Amino acid sequence: MRNSSAIYQASPPRFRVLLLLLIQIHLALAAPTAYDSPTYTQTISAYETVTGGSTLTKMQRLESRCSGKFVSMGFEGKINAKGDKNAYSVLIFESHASGGGKVKIKSNATRKYLCFSKHGKLIDRQYPARNDEKCIFHEKSIGNSIMLQSVANSGWKVGFYKKGNKMKAPFRKKNQKCFKFAKLELMGDPPILKGDPWPFSLPLDR
Repeated sequence: MRNSSAIYQASPPRFRVLLLLLIQIHLALAAPTAYDSPTYTQTISAYETVTGGSTLTKMQRLESRCSGKFVSMGFEGKINAKGDKNAYSVLIFESHASGGGKVKIKSNATRKYLCFSKHGKLIDRQYPARNDEKCIFHEKSIGNSIMLQSVANSGWKVGFYKKGNKMKAPFRKKNQKCFKFAKLELMGDPPILKGDPWPFSLPLDR
């Protein structure tokens, strides 16, 4: 009986400590992070000043000037401009070794690169060849926006319709606003993926 009484008397303090710990964890998770309120980058593209042999890598989001949403790269090749501030809209911009404003764009969630198919359709690829021009873009500053033009074909540009669906070639007589994006540079830890094959955030490659 003494042992049962001792256990019974010790349980409430343990429960209170556990409850306080759970409350602290909840408050920590609810606290805003750098990802909750990112700031817009400068309108001049940083990649335009990178020279051959140099490397510049940044985590950023692209907000479509046409849909007003973020470019999102999900699993199973889902690419659109319907995203919110979540893990799928975090993109890794890598300057190309040749410099001159050329970049490669990779999803932080899926680790796949944004590319054009041979028919001018936006797709993703896991392991594109290093110099596959269909997966390399010229990043150009236009006013307070940027435009991404394919190195493989100067007539191919990354674009999305007002409802967020991706455009494909040919791009004749299209609204030029739908090829423009605002960039948000991100700092801190990436958002955590939820309900996906990889339920964790992936570190930025160095």
